[in-house]
Amino acid sequence: MKRITCRYLGEKLGLSHASVSLALRNHPSLPLKTRDRVWALATQLGYRPDPALSALNAYRQANKAVKYQATLGWLYVWPDQAARRKSQAYDPFFLGAQEGARDLGYCLEEFWVPTREHWTRLVKTCAARRIEGLLLAPMDLKAQEFLRGFPWEDCFAVAIGETPEIPMDLAINNQFQGAALAVRNLHALGYRKIGIVMPVSFAQHTEFQFLGGYLAECAKLNLPSLFLLDESPSRMAYTKNAARWIKEHKPEAVIASGDGDILPVLDQAKLQVPDDIAVALLSRFPEHPELSAIDQNFRQVGRAGANLLVDLMRRNMRGLPASPMRHLVEGTWIESTSTPRKKRTG
Repeated sequence: MKRITCRYLGEKLGLSHASVSLALRNHPSLPLKTRDRVWALATQLGYRPDPALSALNAYRQANKAVKYQATLGWLYVWPDQAARRKSQAYDPFFLGAQEGARDLGYCLEEFWVPTREHWTRLVKTCAARRIEGLLLAPMDLKAQEFLRGFPWEDCFAVAIGETPEIPMDLAINNQFQGAALAVRNLHALGYRKIGIVMPVSFAQHTEFQFLGGYLAECAKLNLPSLFLLDESPSRMAYTKNAARWIKEHKPEAVIASGDGDILPVLDQAKLQVPDDIAVALLSRFPEHPELSAIDQNFRQVGRAGANLLVDLMRRNMRGLPASPMRHLVEGTWIESTSTPRKKRTG
């Protein structure tokens, strides 16, 4: 059976083999209709890239300066442009995605889309500037409604850091692994009564992945599971309830979210770190480097998102997938003074 080549496809379509090669890499220099024609015939005839030639081309490209390919859009939905900086993960996500895109020859441009009107305007902007690849930054749950009605079928899209309500490929930190890693390291330091405390809203927002990792590792290490999912309506009520729970259950170490909420809880309980209790956070809290934590490697998550998006573009995988892919980036344990090695007797 004759192997289907770019030259053969070009003869069938009346295009040069170079144009066919560009189309199969979904290069924006060619009109969308031309790219679609090439992909349709390639799919129909069962075209497959030659693996040896692909490897040779990849080797050659790796030793060349990367040329500009196209612009990708970074979409963020926040009440105002300054509010996004309040998220400790936002900058690392963006910087990682920017680095990953740049390494592949793409420019990453931010688009602020806080209202439905902005999303409507975005459609025209992307069409006019031929921006087909979009990275969706983490957003407030209330903003998810803006995702519905957007013409995703015309573009390539990947979400970063949080699972959107619509089916979309995703690059995210491995929250299950991160919580399990925290338990494992605390256990190695001699702690046997390890608790985890978080608002139920945080657990729901992270799809209970942190809680699942904690419970799985406790079961694996034959440790008692002590967890609080607090439903308090206010931060003050949460502080009081969590302090009461810690005083009642007396964990040797407590794992908490990375926003620092555990500190006023321990003040309320009149407990000193690490003399009275050890503390580990599920995400690094820059203002308190003395607290052991899981580095969720947000920058690598952003880079992974850019790589995933460019891969979708090269494979012409437009629209929302029937079975979304999830690229998980594992966390790293960062030990500090809040979790000293515990001396056990007996």
